[in-house]
Amino acid sequence: MKNNMQTAKTLVFAGAIASIVIGILVCFTLFLIPVGIVDIIGGIILLKYKDFTDEEFKAKGNTILTWGIILLILNLVGGICILIAYFLSVGENRVRKNSNIDELMELEKAFELMQKGVITEEEYEKIKEKIIRGDNNRQ
Repeated sequence: MKNNMQTAKTLVFAGAIASIVIGILVCFTLFLIPVGIVDIIGGIILLKYKDFTDEEFKAKGNTILTWGIILLILNLVGGICILIAYFLSVGENRVRKNSNIDELMELEKAFELMQKGVITEEEYEKIKEKIIRGDNNRQ
């Protein structure tokens, strides 16, 4: 999971740099100066996200998504990098939530087995402790 967050931060950084460079190049054409300025502003805002902690980075998810969509419209390279980064950071949260659901279902199953007399209360407590501790070798 840590690798996904680092990859997401690197992609945001790459997308920000691409947006700034493309924005500068676009500014050289007189008619597209507003587009270039938006690219540059988005790039500058997103540059600082690379040094954020994982929690700060996740908290900026909506901002990353918004700039990803804007930059996807204005310059394909920056927008794609930033949107991939967004989905990597969101994906980490989903994996964690699914893991919690699996643990709750396992605990519920153990409780039902205890109520039916298939396992003892002591065995149930051991299973519960392993789940609470996050022990991966439960079975």
